[in-house]
Amino acid sequence: MTSTHVRHAVTLSVTCFGILAGGQALAAPLEPLWYRTTVDADRDNVHFAIGFNRAPDLSTLDAAGRQVDSFQIWTDDNGTLPFFDAARVGWGGLPEGGSAVLSVAAVPSTGELEYIKVRSASWPGPWSANGWGSVEARAGYILDADNVFSFDVPLGLLANSGDGRFYYTLETYDTGGTVSSNNGYSGYTYVVGAVPEPSMMALALAGLGLLGAAAARRRR
Repeated sequence: MTSTHVRHAVTLSVTCFGILAGGQALAAPLEPLWYRTTVDADRDNVHFAIGFNRAPDLSTLDAAGRQVDSFQIWTDDNGTLPFFDAARVGWGGLPEGGSAVLSVAAVPSTGELEYIKVRSASWPGPWSANGWGSVEARAGYILDADNVFSFDVPLGLLANSGDGRFYYTLETYDTGGTVSSNNGYSGYTYVVGAVPEPSMMALALAGLGLLGAAAARRRR
């Protein structure tokens, strides 16, 4: 059964509605409303589904050849949340072959996602076009009328630790600039910016109460 985790904050988020350019409203930056992974270890498959705030435009490029909308999913089967620092990719900061990038950067030219294994600087190549590592596979995707983007990945490409689990970060971009960054753990559903559950609020208040009591004791 798939569990649901409530996200109380987005690591990075820039939202812009109703800005006018040449008399026309610009689209809001691409951001996820929710996202989930469903793991089927028996079939060696992971199903990703992302509900976006609008349909992603993966085909339009700017003058520099960058996609207007883009997103990547960075995975690591040995990390802890939050684990990922994009600047470390290609410099050996993540275990070679133990991390992967699920990228839509190739969609305008191939119509498919790329599954890339992260490689260290010592990797002899060939490298992916973006230089993160080696392209291990490509696959199609589905974008439905509700702006849900979904695709399947062989579990073996994402999880080498033996338990079939992995951590990941979903990042969205606007012509190369980061719009949002959200973390996750395989097998769960996450709702971005949802109101905390009462039980979570109670735990948070209890924790603050303990911290306050400890501070009062130190002042005595």
